[in-house]
Amino acid sequence: MSTDPTYDVVAQVGEIFVDRLYKVISQVKDIKPKDIALTSPDDATGTHRVTVYLYEVTRNAHHLNADGRPAITVKQNGENGEREDGRGDPLVLDLHYLVTAHPAGSDQSEAGGEATTRTTNQHELLGLIMQAVHENHILRGVDLPGDFSGGELQIDVESRSTDELTNIWSTFENAPYRPSIAYRVTPVVIEGKETAGTERVVDQQFREYS
Repeated sequence: MSTDPTYDVVAQVGEIFVDRLYKVISQVKDIKPKDIALTSPDDATGTHRVTVYLYEVTRNAHHLNADGRPAITVKQNGENGEREDGRGDPLVLDLHYLVTAHPAGSDQSEAGGEATTRTTNQHELLGLIMQAVHENHILRGVDLPGDFSGGELQIDVESRSTDELTNIWSTFENAPYRPSIAYRVTPVVIEGKETAGTERVVDQQFREYS
């Protein structure tokens, strides 16, 4: 068993999200894998049609007690309170992504009918993104790589106010505002390091000495 935490799951989830979008969108649009990128809208090039940007990571509220400690039921190993697999409590996260539809090409100066056509195509792509996620909002089994076998990922639309979206976009120095959707992917689990051989203190006794 590996002694390292599965820290790379955050990167893997982003790749899974991008791959799922491509597989669905490419059935309708003439789009290449490189057209959908795990990158900031600020770093999008003229070839990017969709960017998937991780803008926030939070602890999963359903796996926390009121005091912020993990609220995960684990199997016991003897009387020391350890999980049977020797690992500490996992870290359960929600990943928050901004998915943005970009117009084709890098020249944004067209006016009149051409600009309208480009905007319409951009809005169509946004609708296709929403449809793709709606029809694939739960990923499990063959949709997930080996590290997630037996698990499940859920993708939900997040309602963000105009002010919240504006604050996110204010961090992009060179990107004009584009139609975007906020999504949450959960639960993303980072396993703790192996702790076999260490015992948790479950009882303390103090003896008075005269």
